[in-house]
Amino acid sequence: MSEFLHRYHGYDPHVTGAGAVSNFWGLMTVGCLAGMALLKLIDSKRVLVGFSLCALLMLTLALFGPPGSRCLPFPASAFSPQSCGRP
Repeated sequence: MSEFLHRYHGYDPHVTGAGAVSNFWGLMTVGCLAGMALLKLIDSKRVLVGFSLCALLMLTLALFGPPGSRCLPFPASAFSPQSCGRP
């Protein structure tokens, strides 16, 4: 993720790229906890489909989306949007 942001969008891989990776793993943890809570309330198939569709949408936006949202979708694919600094 850090190398992709550097190569295709010009972000510093040691600062902004590392922050995006850090946000991804932090939000992955929060997403897992939220998923466990949702499993108590909603059918597991619906939770899996919902989270998978959101992650697929965010990954698609990260790869092919507009330049204004360059590093927003990568961490968002873990759970929720987090922005990172502009170069």
